[in-house]
Amino acid sequence: LAKGEGGALEGIPLGIKDLFAAEGVHTQACSHVLDGFKPRYESTVTSNLWADGAVMLGKLNMDEFAMGSSNETSYYGPVINPWRRSRLDTVVMPTTHQGDGGFVSAGGAKTARTLDNAQLVPG
Repeated sequence: LAKGEGGALEGIPLGIKDLFAAEGVHTQACSHVLDGFKPRYESTVTSNLWADGAVMLGKLNMDEFAMGSSNETSYYGPVINPWRRSRLDTVVMPTTHQGDGGFVSAGGAKTARTLDNAQLVPG
């Protein structure tokens, strides 16, 4: 970095939505249908992120196949904000945003940012 080399996202940890394939990394779009699937290819989204120097922190929970906005239909169960674990029945994202593409899988991204682990979460 001191030499001016490196991508725009060099070294920045990212949470990657389970919808995006990452070569050799368990990716199942939060569905039992793809359980155990490890793609032999990289998605365009992750390819571009890695080319800019980003580092994957982990995969994020979301609605199954990104088909929803309440974050309650994942094979892994609903998205849970770890700072509110005592209220597990509380939904992270209200369902009033259904149909608004900007809120799809926002619960997993919101949780990752809340933990201050992921600096940027593509969604």
